[in-house]
Amino acid sequence: MVSALGIPYSVAEVGELLAWLAASLQSSLSKRGAVSCRPVASFVLQSRVQAPDVPTEEAELSVLCKIGFQFKTLDKSVSDCSSGNCWLNSFRNSVVVEGI
Repeated sequence: MVSALGIPYSVAEVGELLAWLAASLQSSLSKRGAVSCRPVASFVLQSRVQAPDVPTEEAELSVLCKIGFQFKTLDKSVSDCSSGNCWLNSFRNSVVVEGI
């Protein structure tokens, strides 16, 4: 669990980096061949913290973000050397991160 405080853009950037890192460290679910892993985020507004002397538009938001992962087995043509992915055969059960 990670807690972040800051402007929405900065918090979103940190979340994106954590999602990429978590996706890249996933283990392959396939016994043979490469799989792709796509991080998927869902957001739930928890609460709005309103201080008495702060304008409503500057009130702090508390948002819960859950990061999950979608896996897909990559077909044989993806690991073809002509497509620039010949390195996939160098690793056993490799995971390729998509979508970030």
